[in-house]
Amino acid sequence: MTHYVEDYSALKGLEKVNKALDDIRSFMGKEKFDMLTITLREEPPPDMDYFRLICSMMGVSHYPVLAWYVHAWGLKEFAKHYSEEGQS
Repeated sequence: MTHYVEDYSALKGLEKVNKALDDIRSFMGKEKFDMLTITLREEPPPDMDYFRLICSMMGVSHYPVLAWYVHAWGLKEFAKHYSEEGQS
């Protein structure tokens, strides 16, 4: 398996989020990504550290983890965990 880290620093807003989500889809395949996203949404949102761990086991890391979290549970949930951690 090839490991790479994409640079998202030149992108802003939804373009950045969409690029990260597209990269995850390309990495694992659209069908698997969609199935996992549906499965994730059936559960309460985990804290970011736990979600990072889950994603790292699937080969997803860095900014795409954040983008996928927001895609699955929304900005409100992310903001709640972000303010609890003081990081992310």
